Amino acid sequence: MCYNKYYNKNKESANNMAIYNLTHGTPEKITKDNPFQLFDYEKKGEQLGVSGNGVDAYGPGIYAFIDDPDFSKAAMFSQGKFAYRLKVESESDMSKACPFSVPEEAWIEVVSGLVNHVREQANWDIDTFRGLLDDVVLAVENGEDPEKEIEALNEHLEGVASSSLDYSDYDISDYEDIDDWRCEIDDGYHDYNDPADKILTEVYSLSKSKEEFVNKIMSQNDNLWGVVKDMFNAVAVITNSNDYESFNKTFAELTQKHCAEHADMTLATVNDGHFAVIFDPNAIEVVKTHDFTRENEMEISL
Repeated sequence: MCYNKYYNKNKESANNMAIYNLTHGTPEKITKDNPFQLFDYEKKGEQLGVSGNGVDAYGPGIYAFIDDPDFSKAAMFSQGKFAYRLKVESESDMSKACPFSVPEEAWIEVVSGLVNHVREQANWDIDTFRGLLDDVVLAVENGEDPEKEIEALNEHLEGVASSSLDYSDYDISDYEDIDDWRCEIDDGYHDYNDPADKILTEVYSLSKSKEEFVNKIMSQNDNLWGVVKDMFNAVAVITNSNDYESFNKTFAELTQKHCAEHADMTLATVNDGHFAVIFDPNAIEVVKTHDFTRENEMEISL
């Protein structure tokens, strides 16, 4: 087992710093106002797959060519528009770093952060929901008509983007005991309405705890980038039939926040060293922009 005991993100010395000269092509021009960045995105009605089918096949990040002196490789992805010479500095290549460079605790924070993000995005909040249940129960126990409280509860349920829970299925008048009503509707909200359920199902289908889940992923890889990819595919991509949602940006930000103090999470070289996946877009310096549109205009004028 290996550990990256000597990494220090605040280290002033650049003796171990490697400089990567890379190229990348885009149909839209990259500027200070439109920089390189990752996105969370959703695809509907398309079976594109997650890994191995062309979508984030080498992991989430900005893909860039390593050996491309004349922009010929980058041009293939520019749609005849723009290519860039990039400079990225990194103390280590994640594809060569120890899979245990980042401790379990940091990855658990990433998993928990993804779960919280997905819930917040859908306006799913168990504490708010249970507070509304308390209001209904209190009104009933005080002999009052809980119409106003039930209306507030319904309003909350309708505001949850992932909601498949219908209050009419739990009409309070159908229950003799208010506690039975509370337990059943709470179970419905928590067990069948949680937008992060697919993430949690993935975690607990492989293990009994988040700790065990993280340890399994770390143990099954021989480098840190393998851990990043497997963690991403497990917790940052939610699939449903032909639809899927991918949290590239959120996953990368959470990983930088919780893991970068333990290991350099800037980039990884992949595909037998032919290109790099830049996991931290903020590390990118655009050295040169090549405008193919002007080049084409010159050819036409000649």
